[in-house]
Amino acid sequence: MHAVPLLPIATTEPAIASSGVLKLHSRVWLLRFSGHNAGCMVRSSYVHINRGKGFVLFAAEMRYSNFGVKFLERRLIMNKNYFLNIEGYSERMTDEARERLLQWRDKALLQAKRHTGLVRLNGPDTPKVALTFDDGPDDSITPMIAETLTRYGVRGSFFFVGSRAQKHPEVVKAVYEAGHLVLGHSYNHDRLTTLDPDGLELDFHETQAAIRCIIGKEPALFRPPFGDADETVFRAAAQAGCSTVLWSLDTLDWSQKEAAHIGWNVDSFVRNGEIILMHSHSGCIETAKALPHMIESLQRKRLSPVGLDELLDMPAYRS
Repeated sequence: MHAVPLLPIATTEPAIASSGVLKLHSRVWLLRFSGHNAGCMVRSSYVHINRGKGFVLFAAEMRYSNFGVKFLERRLIMNKNYFLNIEGYSERMTDEARERLLQWRDKALLQAKRHTGLVRLNGPDTPKVALTFDDGPDDSITPMIAETLTRYGVRGSFFFVGSRAQKHPEVVKAVYEAGHLVLGHSYNHDRLTTLDPDGLELDFHETQAAIRCIIGKEPALFRPPFGDADETVFRAAAQAGCSTVLWSLDTLDWSQKEAAHIGWNVDSFVRNGEIILMHSHSGCIETAKALPHMIESLQRKRLSPVGLDELLDMPAYRS
C-alpha cells in the first residue's frame, strides 16, 4: 500500500453538515484517482457544502483497484441519527448482480430511516460491533464458529432457521448454553415478502416455537432471509414480539468465500456500531477460518465484539 498525495475532490453525495471537521468512522472509497477507477483510503477530510455536492477529501492511500464505478459511487454517509451505509465488496459479482445489491442496500437504508422503531441496520456510535451469523445451524460449521467465539471470549449472534434448528437441537442448545444469542431467521428460509398475512403469521409462530422448544425462550430479534422485507414483514415481526435486525457490513462470504477476503471486508470497512453479516451453514468453512484474524483485528482497532442485545440495548428474548 503506497501513500499518495490527493488533491481535493468533492463527492456526489450531499453534505451532512454545513461546517466543521468531518471525523470519519471508516475508510471511505473515492471514485477516481489519477484518472483511473481506483480505490483510495481517506485519511483526512472536511465538510464543504459546494452547492450540496458533498465533502472535500484529502490525504488518501491507494488500497485496492479495479472497483466497478457503480460500487465506488456508493460511499459512507452518516446523518445525525447515525445510520450507516451498508458496506462490503466482492470481485465475483457481475455488474448486474452488484447493481441489484446496491439498489437493495439503498432501499434497506431508507427503510431503517423510515421505520426506526421496527428495523435496525447498525448500533450507536460507540466502539462496539456485533458478529452475526445466518442460515444455521448445522452439525459442523456452526459448532466450529461458536467454539472460536467462546475461545476469544466473544458473544456471537446466530440467526437460526427454525426447521434446521429442529434437525440439530443439540447444536442450538450448545450455542445458547455457551452464552451466544439464538435468534430467528424464518422457518424454511423463504422470501417472506412472497407470503400473505396468514403465511407470515404461521412462519413466525413456527420459528418461535421451534426455538422455544429447545432453549425455553422465544427470540425478540429477527432477521429476514436474504434481507428481503417490507413494512408488512416488519409489522408481522413486531406482532410476533420481534424487532427486525439487518446489517451494515456484509462480508460477502456467500459470494467471494476466501477467508482472506472475508477478513479484508471487515478490515477495510468496519465502523463504530457495525452489525457484521456472516453465515454458519455447512458451506462456510472459510468464514470459520476467517474468524480468529477478524476478532484479533477488531481488538487491535479497539472495537469490542458484543452480542446484538448489548450493541442495540435491546432484549434478545421475549419476557
